Amino acid sequence: MPDQRGIDVDWENWTAEMRSMLVFIRRENEVLLIRKKRGLGAGKINGPGGKVDDGETVEEAAVRETQEEIGVTPANLENRGELYFQFADGLKIHCTVFVTETFEGELTETEEAAPMWVAVEDIPYDEMWEDDRYWLPQVLEGETFKGYFTFDGDKMLSQDVRFGSDLDSGESAEPEEPAHQLDEATFLRLQRIVESLIMASESPLTLRSLLGTLKKVAADQAALAAEAAKEGEAFTGPDVAWVNDLEDTAILAAIDALNASYEREERAFAIAERASGYRIFTRPGYGLWVRGLFPDQKPQRLRPPALETLAIVAYRQPLTKADIEAVRGVSVDGVLKMLLDRNLVQIGGRADAPGRPLLYGTTDLFLDHFGIRTVDELPNAEELRKVELPVAEEPKAEETSADESEADSADTEASSSDGGGEDGEESSDEAEDVSEVEDVEGEEPAAEENADEEGDESEDLEPSEALES
Repeated sequence: MPDQRGIDVDWENWTAEMRSMLVFIRRENEVLLIRKKRGLGAGKINGPGGKVDDGETVEEAAVRETQEEIGVTPANLENRGELYFQFADGLKIHCTVFVTETFEGELTETEEAAPMWVAVEDIPYDEMWEDDRYWLPQVLEGETFKGYFTFDGDKMLSQDVRFGSDLDSGESAEPEEPAHQLDEATFLRLQRIVESLIMASESPLTLRSLLGTLKKVAADQAALAAEAAKEGEAFTGPDVAWVNDLEDTAILAAIDALNASYEREERAFAIAERASGYRIFTRPGYGLWVRGLFPDQKPQRLRPPALETLAIVAYRQPLTKADIEAVRGVSVDGVLKMLLDRNLVQIGGRADAPGRPLLYGTTDLFLDHFGIRTVDELPNAEELRKVELPVAEEPKAEETSADESEADSADTEASSSDGGGEDGEESSDEAEDVSEVEDVEGEEPAAEENADEEGDESEDLEPSEALES
């Protein structure tokens, strides 16, 4: 269907963030409606209903909500259709519509709703959500349906409703079953479980570790249930059997749904994937305030020669020191040592060349600071790697022995905790590189804001800055 005013909905891959229901109780030619007093749609007229809580079925929630709102208990609920709502602010709701003529109890006005019996021909659609007039009359006549709607606030932007046999049409806009195959209530439960695991973990969690943790808990619960059965006792633990068929696609969908809800609610944090896994990061706009927790850690940045060297390594790794110097045209001994000390660059082996020179590449800390998962996500990575750069000349045979000695010395130095200097045979340009950082006041490049003199302290500010790039 053609959505309007900028809301582009991919219904085929659409997943609800909220599961809800509506109940319409019939009595001869009347239907029981309520005027909602609070929550979404406050002030409007509709049927009793609300949100499905964790662990409930949709039918159980329908009974509970009707009891809480108007004091009666519906029975023999008939599922007449499904509603799918996409709001401009990001809210996604899947609502099931029930109809029944059976109920017990006495109608009672509560803090949530005021009940009223209304003749079917007098239903006040002007005081209801705009979509109701497109499906409720047919539903009250016994039709089944599915409806897809987009809203901006309480203003309907588009609608697509299909009834009866039209539901089987090949052109139906019905969303495909999500890859995880979980019902809405269970999927909401999974979201909260994944959120709690990422929040509680001291280190980033990969999809494998998240799925492994869930499977282990399910196996432990199954073992406890078996032990209880062996002892003839009732097992009172939660039902986690659904975890057994869980796949990593469900966890990915849960993370996406969580981030969508954070965005919609304008939360100060988000879940982001880095090279080592998923973590919760505060958003860049709150970096100023987070830094207030660490007054002794001043923002720092690399000088241009160090940034140039780091960029060469990032885009063309693995490469030797001689290759870097061929591009820069100056010695890089001092700046390369500094980048190694700050764990932005690491030694990744030796080149298959005379002298077996060391090969340099970037680290996971580099990826974290720039907010990327791999170096392939660097801007224009593919194009810049095709650019021809100067190449270091191959050392002469008589120089091989000296090169091997130099490489061994670099190996030892990189693994040493001492901060000793170089030979002092640097260009005037590289003399500045040795004093590689300077304190600054104001905004700094995201990759350097968290760097500090000891290297490992950078992790303290990492969550507040990693999303800035």
